[in-house]
Amino acid sequence: MKKSNNNPLFSIVVITYNQQNYIEQTLKSAINQKVDFNFEIIISDDCSTDKTQEIIQNILNNYKGNYIFNKNSKNLGVFLNYKKALNLCKGKYISTLPGDDYWQNPNRLQLQKQFFDKNPDCGLVHSDCDILYTAKNKLVKNHHKINRHNILTGNNIFEKLLLNNLIIAQTVCFKKLVFDKHIDLDYYNTNFMMEDYPMWLELSKHTKFGYIDESLATYRIIDNSLGHPTTIKKRFAFLESYFKVKQYFINKYGCSNNIQKQINEEYHLKRLKLAFATYNKDIAFASFNSITQKKFDYWFYYMGSKSKLINKIVLFYFKLKNRINLI
Repeated sequence: MKKSNNNPLFSIVVITYNQQNYIEQTLKSAINQKVDFNFEIIISDDCSTDKTQEIIQNILNNYKGNYIFNKNSKNLGVFLNYKKALNLCKGKYISTLPGDDYWQNPNRLQLQKQFFDKNPDCGLVHSDCDILYTAKNKLVKNHHKINRHNILTGNNIFEKLLLNNLIIAQTVCFKKLVFDKHIDLDYYNTNFMMEDYPMWLELSKHTKFGYIDESLATYRIIDNSLGHPTTIKKRFAFLESYFKVKQYFINKYGCSNNIQKQINEEYHLKRLKLAFATYNKDIAFASFNSITQKKFDYWFYYMGSKSKLINKIVLFYFKLKNRINLI
């Protein structure tokens, strides 16, 4: 482990675990940032069993910049590995880079610094991104722009964020002081399956968010990863945890009745679709009856959960109408 020095302004946090196929591109995209200030790279590997550590070390052997390479002696999990990396950071700003993604824009850090210089009241800035679907090797550029998303910026975004998390972790940079003051990763680790969404919700109550209208990262979507489970069982678990995060922050900070209603409707619709996919008539019945504004398709989901024959007929109908959309 080499110690970082030279009073870095930015810390790049790279957390890794068994990412030998991606880590070289990830790490080099951080090393190749073009800046007029000092930055450090904090790499924390969670006891990889493949060649991830070896690849990292080979790259660092020829790197003259500031870095810390932490190797956990046992697997800690995403939350605690992330926490360990953050505790090693000296920078005023933290810019995140998961070990299977990369920054295709070499000016990312410089643009983020310029943003904070112009907007000192902001505690977090995010941006557009490209998305790489690994299974199909398909790259979609400027995800927010092509989907015409309503970007989350400003002071009063908590309720908008409750409805839809449009902040992509790979694009985020935040002030370490704000993070240290308000975020409890130990609690998130005990109660939630994801660390980023509860972080954004908590920070949205304490600081202003900003946005850079450029793609500053490439988010690699890998099937059966934590955020993109492929089995129905894992999808159910992720949905329950996602809803639990929302309810925790609603209980903590409150929200309007309209927002609560929209969240409940979305939750039960997704449960209904998953129940349809697994022929789980009990869950389908409970969620169907919990939806107050029932659309015509919802009846098909409910009926299709009762038998495989009806399910096949409903699937055939939806495919003809091009409306099947299971989460």
